[in-house]
Amino acid sequence: MTTFTTRLLADRWSCRGFLPEPVSRETITQVLDLARRSPSWCTSEMNRRQASLIADMYISRVGR
Repeated sequence: MTTFTTRLLADRWSCRGFLPEPVSRETITQVLDLARRSPSWCTSEMNRRQASLIADMYISRVGR
């Protein structure tokens, strides 16, 4: 990796702010369902089962 690339990655920052409250499974499922319906590159939209599995994985790692 070049020095430029290393510096670029090291200086990266995110302007997102997160609340301390956990996100409910219902909210995660709703967001994933909306994302599932949006257009994607090479027609690789996820189905409802995939969205549910992702929500379950998130909740098992982060908790409620």
